[in-house]
Amino acid sequence: MSSQASLFEQPILYEFPLQEKVRNYLRLEQLSARLKQCCDVQGGDSFHYFTVLFNLLELVERSDCRNDLIKDLERRLAAAEQWQSHPGVDKVALAATVKDIQQLLQALQDSVKATLALKSDKFLASLRQRFSMPGITAYFDLPQLNYWCAQPHTVKVKQRQQWAQAFEPLQQAVMMALKFLRENAELAPLTAVNGLIQGSGEGLILLRIEVPATVSAYPVVSGHKQRYTIRFINADSNANSSSYPHTVECRVATCQDK
Repeated sequence: MSSQASLFEQPILYEFPLQEKVRNYLRLEQLSARLKQCCDVQGGDSFHYFTVLFNLLELVERSDCRNDLIKDLERRLAAAEQWQSHPGVDKVALAATVKDIQQLLQALQDSVKATLALKSDKFLASLRQRFSMPGITAYFDLPQLNYWCAQPHTVKVKQRQQWAQAFEPLQQAVMMALKFLRENAELAPLTAVNGLIQGSGEGLILLRIEVPATVSAYPVVSGHKQRYTIRFINADSNANSSSYPHTVECRVATCQDK
């Protein structure tokens, strides 16, 4: 195996959004994955489950991610429909993509009632109010949760899955939106001289940075839609300097709002 291949055997992938919409998409993706994991784990930590559930509900309420997803998918749908008339295009695969987007758009519009039902659920509302207070983690603070946790396992699993189901259309939509976004730029080799990379582009909304696991540093990013700076920070908290002074061979994808 070549040294170049072994360098990226187990790389660490970092993603940095450069637009508020994409920040919300990534938060939604990660919170949805954690909620699903909470539902799948046998037994599971109820406090952790409800913390993730309420964080996800808060994100959906305070951001415009649903409308942003609808706009992005409508734009993708229009582009896909235009491609259907081009010669040489895989019409079967394209038709499947069009159908998937159409179904997701309908599901997104229908999902408003499901998330509103979560907000108005009396049991969840009583917990959510308490969970918003720092340090409220004991059962004597939440006797209703103590009662719920004492219910049969099958009852709790069913309710967890039912509550999580309200976010399923959002989860599927954000997965598709991020798939389109991530695939519009390939990871390309870049060298961070003295741990620093500066770059530019048009309509940048997401940076993806792949770093060999052998590098004892992690990247931080500052920038906007036209310029960005990647600076590597020493992972050793006992080092004399937080800046990583060495050259880093990494790969970077600059994803644009196409």
